Amino acid sequence: MKQFSPLRRWLAALCCSILACGLAVAQVFPTSLLSRKIPNLIGVHLLLPIARSETACFVAFSKRMDAGAAVKQADAADREHHS
Repeated sequence: MKQFSPLRRWLAALCCSILACGLAVAQVFPTSLLSRKIPNLIGVHLLLPIARSETACFVAFSKRMDAGAAVKQADAADREHHS
């Protein structure tokens, strides 16, 4: 399993809590579209750099797999590159 830096873990926890608050607000005010959108957009905005990084890792891994590398080799190369 990939180990994340403390900053990434903190950001992910912050974003999850913001998204949870957005869900809680949406439960209380189901007719208010604004109350649903703002916390979720904040969470998406904060998670965007992590999503880009993880997407780049996946694309690199899938290219290595398509090139014929074994799963263990492609995974090891991915871990070396992102350590």
